[in-house]
Amino acid sequence: MSDSTKRIIGLTIALLCVYLFIAFVSYLATWKVDQDKVEGVNFFEFVFSKQPFSISNWLGKLGAIVSHRFIYNGFGIMSFI
Repeated sequence: MSDSTKRIIGLTIALLCVYLFIAFVSYLATWKVDQDKVEGVNFFEFVFSKQPFSISNWLGKLGAIVSHRFIYNGFGIMSFI
C-alpha cells in the first residue's frame, strides 16, 4: 500500500470518528426529543424521507438514526470507546 493511500484511509477513519463523536454527544443531549421519531423505523426510509418532522440531533436525521442504533440498540454508552 502506498503512503498516500494510507493517509487517505487514516483521514477517512478520523473524520468518521469525529462525525460519530458529535452524533453521540448530541444524542445524549437530545434523545428524549428524537426517541419517538427514530424508534423502529427503516434506516433508508427515515434518512431519505421528506416528512416535515423536526430532528434535534446536531447532525440531522443521519446523526439521529446512527447514534440511536449505536447507543440505544447497540453497545450503549460504551460506543464512545
